[in-house]
Amino acid sequence: GAWTVNGAIVTIPYMAYGTIGTKTFSQVINLTNNGSQTGAVYADVWATDAAGKSNPILKNVVVGTTNPKATLKLAGVLKTAMEAKGFKDGTVAIRLLADVKADSVSVYSAYVDNATTERAIVNNDSAVQRKGSVL
Repeated sequence: GAWTVNGAIVTIPYMAYGTIGTKTFSQVINLTNNGSQTGAVYADVWATDAAGKSNPILKNVVVGTTNPKATLKLAGVLKTAMEAKGFKDGTVAIRLLADVKADSVSVYSAYVDNATTERAIVNNDSAVQRKGSVL
């Protein structure tokens, strides 16, 4: 038989970290739980090297707990966890898994140019990015 995850899985396909070229970036990654369950949030993170190869940085790391009717800010804890593994500057893909009902979770993701404060929203596959599509 096959098994499926009974929770929310959201992929952020691109996120800029640290200094890239001449620009320095910070991140906004907010997971909102509109449901009634509390659950752990796990992260997988991959970086792409110069040859185009995907390299895992974090795998199944607990990055927080999502509470009902609340928003969990994940940018800081993700950055700290990645820096502890030696990653500081570059781009990554992030997959978040929350142990709550999938239809109750949305993720807002963006990176910010620290010099200009200009924000670039990163489309992800959570409900907030699907703009009303049926889950």
